[in-house]
Amino acid sequence: EPSEDALRAFLAQEVDRFRRPGRVTLELVHVRVGAERPEAIAYRRALEALTRLRAGEDAAAVESALGDPLPVPLPGGALTPDEVREILGPSSAAAAESLGAGATSDPVRSASGWLVLRLRAREPGAVPKFDEIRSALRAEWQRAAGERAVAEYLAELRASATLVVSPPDGAP
Repeated sequence: EPSEDALRAFLAQEVDRFRRPGRVTLELVHVRVGAERPEAIAYRRALEALTRLRAGEDAAAVESALGDPLPVPLPGGALTPDEVREILGPSSAAAAESLGAGATSDPVRSASGWLVLRLRAREPGAVPKFDEIRSALRAEWQRAAGERAVAEYLAELRASATLVVSPPDGAP
């Protein structure tokens, strides 16, 4: 069983393993492309949404005037990059990641149409407090200790082994 000092040292050494991802809070306008709205018309509508958002207009008002419901509604609150990628797709996640607070993306093509994203807030990733992750730290420390023990055992076997190469059957 590792001591608290050993666990704290392990956390310091493996801090990135335990870091929680940052989160973003987004506003968006989704403009659907389909039989009722061809690509070019949808794109022009997304550009109009972009202009209005960059002018400071309320995102809900722009969405109401120009947008369509998302196929999968965006949950309220802050989202991790993985959640944004899962809900909006990789292009939208990349666009969201590149935005500064208050900035609005150019229209981004999604599977269902065009998205215009505005970043309301970005929360940096953080390492949880030691007491919050003590059990996870212990489990990871034990797993890493087991891996080290196996690696050391295999190294000892290799060091003490004698390798004999035999000629194939029938070779002189």
